[in-house]
Amino acid sequence: MKQTAIYIIGIFLCLSLAGCGVSHRGSRASSSGELGAEAYSESRLRSLLSAPSQRKTLRGAMTVDLQLGKENFSSRVNTTIVQGEGIYWSVVPFPLVEAGRVWFTPSGVTVVDRIHGRYAEATNRELSDYLGFPLGYTEIEALLTGQPFLPEAARERSVKALVYRVHEGGGAELAGNIQSTSPGDGAAYTFRWSFSKEGFPELFDVWHKDAAKGRIFALRYRPNTESEGVLPALTEFFLGKDLNASPKLIIDWTRVQPYTGSVPSLTPHIKDSYKRIAVSDLLRTLAK
Repeated sequence: MKQTAIYIIGIFLCLSLAGCGVSHRGSRASSSGELGAEAYSESRLRSLLSAPSQRKTLRGAMTVDLQLGKENFSSRVNTTIVQGEGIYWSVVPFPLVEAGRVWFTPSGVTVVDRIHGRYAEATNRELSDYLGFPLGYTEIEALLTGQPFLPEAARERSVKALVYRVHEGGGAELAGNIQSTSPGDGAAYTFRWSFSKEGFPELFDVWHKDAAKGRIFALRYRPNTESEGVLPALTEFFLGKDLNASPKLIIDWTRVQPYTGSVPSLTPHIKDSYKRIAVSDLLRTLAK
């Protein structure tokens, strides 16, 4: 059961770290076939990153694999997503055993360890202050579900400041720079969206602007070619500059589908007897 508790808070860590410097979500590229060079016109990609997406409710059982150091964990996670409003996860590593619950809302993130009766929660502002980067619900939703978006710092300067490149053999990318909002930090970063030759987003990564310091994190998306849904088949999260290393987090979305019925509450529920753990304590625990 100790491993289960580590698994739950590990999810929280990975998603928290994935929030560096992003804050606006656009609509997802989609295509039923190869669109060729027409799919990657510069104006199309720029508009893709700034257009609002249609909100939907999604529900189903996803599979989550998490790597913590030398250990790997896998679990079924029942998920509900009300786009633009919240995400609810129920972690079920064994049949009929709910080990934890996770809520992502516009107010913040709450993780409940039902096995050991403890929880952690933080507002988006608290997470931003702790990490030194702006972090909000829309960033978490967009990063998880492969919805192209434009970082706020870049959007405020000018979309025209983005660098557009066409890949040899098909596909394209847009890249730009962002500045840390942490007081006295002054760190600068480069972000990049890469699109496949079919028009699907396939990679989002953030680097130190000083290339010698390398990549900070990356998310790789594998399109769901068997469905016209709004989710990719897989989301893979990497820490560090090596995309050939094992991903820290893999989410299989293939069983999560649009849903029109009633949904569970997106408001976190915590028993009075549960002990609160500070976000900093969780991060330090997983860093060991």
